[in-house]
Amino acid sequence: MNFYPFKQAKKIEIVSFKREKMRYHKEEDGSFKIDFAKCLERRLFDPKKAERLNEIMFDYQCNKDCIESFKCYIPRNAVLFYDENNKIFAYFEICFQCHTTTFQSAVKIDNDFAMSDNKFELLRNLLIEVGITYGTLRVD
Repeated sequence: MNFYPFKQAKKIEIVSFKREKMRYHKEEDGSFKIDFAKCLERRLFDPKKAERLNEIMFDYQCNKDCIESFKCYIPRNAVLFYDENNKIFAYFEICFQCHTTTFQSAVKIDNDFAMSDNKFELLRNLLIEVGITYGTLRVD
């Protein structure tokens, strides 16, 4: 896991939420805070699952069907990256319904998070493996 934010992350967590209830607050130090009471599900990635997530994001090439347009964009899942002080320094929000993502970080990066249908399916299956059902298998 040689790429940001994976290389810097001391902990990686996946959450599910109802979009209208999730808000990210950027702190003065650049970290993000969220109200975990609004999360429906929370799971930590063990090292093997974190490595699998890294592979999906960086090792799989985006095929010709790269997704670049916004459709509904009602994200219900996010990957949270924590630093050594247990602060969220980056997050990757996901809408599996329209196949759109948003990445926010405390620092500006040039990493390519281009997504395609095959990457979304791999990511969705990984979240289901760790027990996240809201946003992946069901929505309201």
